[in-house]
Amino acid sequence: MVEIVVDAPDQGPAFAVGTVTDHDRWNPGGTPLKLVSTDNQVAGLTWQAKITVNGPTLNGKTDRGVTQMRIGFLQNLMATTHRGLYELGGNTITAKSEQEGINYWDTINDVQAKWYSSNPAAMFNNPDGAANRKTKNITSTDSPGSGPPLTFSGRNLTGMQLEWNLRLYVAATTVSDPNNNKNPANITYVPQAEADWTFVGTGRITGAQFVWTSNGAGVTAPAAWGGVSVAPKVDGPQFNSVLKKAQWLRV
Repeated sequence: MVEIVVDAPDQGPAFAVGTVTDHDRWNPGGTPLKLVSTDNQVAGLTWQAKITVNGPTLNGKTDRGVTQMRIGFLQNLMATTHRGLYELGGNTITAKSEQEGINYWDTINDVQAKWYSSNPAAMFNNPDGAANRKTKNITSTDSPGSGPPLTFSGRNLTGMQLEWNLRLYVAATTVSDPNNNKNPANITYVPQAEADWTFVGTGRITGAQFVWTSNGAGVTAPAAWGGVSVAPKVDGPQFNSVLKKAQWLRV
């Protein structure tokens, strides 16, 4: 059996966070939404892991099976709280996204299969013990952001409650998995390590320009890569595809 070891990187921290700021607004699906995200210059979370792949010795050949392995990142995201507060004449109502409380698989872009990123820096695609390629630092970033509609039921947005809980995984699959070439949606991903983190964009909204002021917003990074506590979700809709067209419901 091939062993995959996940360690802290040789250089730099395993996790580094950015700052949550007001990004004005966005209009992904025809409805103007408030946008609170991490700073354009620094990602919300930057992560890296040192991967070492060890294989057994069989019939005098070392590191058997190592060249068959592919290692990368998976990510799950739950919009634990995704709400807007709206006031008119001293009466405040609350609307929530239909995504609230649902666990999704998440990617940085539209990648094939379910990897978080297909960028070469985020993948270990060619381990080979014979070529002294058993170790690699892999890395990626995430800059989450969103917000509720600027208006709802004839009222202006006056506050938002936004908390996303994310589970990041180092996972492995094999080149020999027949679905790699036939049906990427059915590839088997085996999690090797997990790191949980949180994005909070909660704040007050004031004025005609819907200016956001933080109320406990920020990114909480994992302390370290650890054991897998929950199997990753790799089925159902991808988070960003739903986010762009999510409906908002009065609570």
